[in-house]
Amino acid sequence: MAMKYFLQFDSNNQNFLAGLGWDKDQKASYKFFNKNNDLDLCCYLFTKDYKYIDFISPSEPKVSEYRFEILHSGDQKTGDIDGEDEEFNINLKRLNSDVYYIVFTVQAKNDLLFNGINKPYCKFMDGSTFKTFLDIDLQEQGKHNGAGVDDSAIQFLTAYLMRVPSDNLDGDNWYLCNIEKFVDVEKVNSGQSDFFKVRDIIKES
Repeated sequence: MAMKYFLQFDSNNQNFLAGLGWDKDQKASYKFFNKNNDLDLCCYLFTKDYKYIDFISPSEPKVSEYRFEILHSGDQKTGDIDGEDEEFNINLKRLNSDVYYIVFTVQAKNDLLFNGINKPYCKFMDGSTFKTFLDIDLQEQGKHNGAGVDDSAIQFLTAYLMRVPSDNLDGDNWYLCNIEKFVDVEKVNSGQSDFFKVRDIIKES
C-alpha cells in the first residue's frame, strides 16, 4: 500500500512543487551511443472515478490549457542545472475541480538505461517555502531497472496527489502518496496510450 502524507502548507496559497533532478554523467550506461542523460518529468490527470483527463510533459506542457493551474519549467536534456532540472508548479486552489489525482512519472529517453543515470531524485515540496513533503532517491530504484520491463521504453511512477473535498474556506485537502513502481511506456510523450496501466496502479494503492 502507498504511504499517504497529509499536505500541510505554510500558507493558504496551496502552491505545490514537484521537482526532478539528476547529474550529468559521461560514464552512464547506454544501449546505443547518446550524448546526454535525458529524463522527463511528466504527470497524468485523473477524475474522481479514475477517468483519464490529460497527460502533461516537457514536449507537451499544455500551457494554454493549464496556464494558471499547472506549469512545467521546460525540457532539460543534460542534468547540468544546480538543484532540480525539471519542475511542476501547481496551484492546487486554482486546479479544476474535476482533477482528483495527479500522478507524477519520470521517463528515460534516448534508449537510456534507467540505472545508468547519475544521482536521479524526485522531490515534492511546498512551492512557497520549499518545505519538503517527500524526497525519493531514484538511484536505488534504478538498480533494479524495472525487472520485467523493457529498458528501451520505461517510466517510473514516483508519487501522486489525491484530492479530499473539504468545506474549509482555504480549499480542499490533499494527500501525497508514494508509488515507486516501474511500468512500460508504449509511446513516449503520449500518456493516453499508457493510462490504463497507471490508473490500475493508483486504484490498487
